[in-house]
Amino acid sequence: MARRRVTNRTDLTQKKRSGMKICNIERGLPTVSQAQHRIEEEIEAARFGGWTCIKLIHGYGSSGKGGQIKNSLPTFLNAQMRKGKIRDYIRGEDFSIFDSITQRAMLRYPDLSGDPDLGQCNYGITILLL
Repeated sequence: MARRRVTNRTDLTQKKRSGMKICNIERGLPTVSQAQHRIEEEIEAARFGGWTCIKLIHGYGSSGKGGQIKNSLPTFLNAQMRKGKIRDYIRGEDFSIFDSITQRAMLRYPDLSGDPDLGQCNYGITILLL
């Protein structure tokens, strides 16, 4: 008689994950268009996987004024908000306990309070709230 194997695994398509999915979109030095396409894919993958937040690592650019990807993000992410793909976003330089959007986000997503970039004024990241 075959014994049934019992596991404690949970179906990840049904479980909401806590924490943040980390996505390095600057890898490979993509163009703005390629980076935006990657972000759209990462948003869909995170939603499917049950994640509630995404930390985009996009870098700041080598010019010291912000790179093309970083500079294109506000327009692109505002469009994603209008489409209902994301709830909101927090620029890395604003990701602080003193920022009102961050404060509201930490109430909804408590894991944000333990993120190592909180309060670090990191211009090379953006937090997406799904």
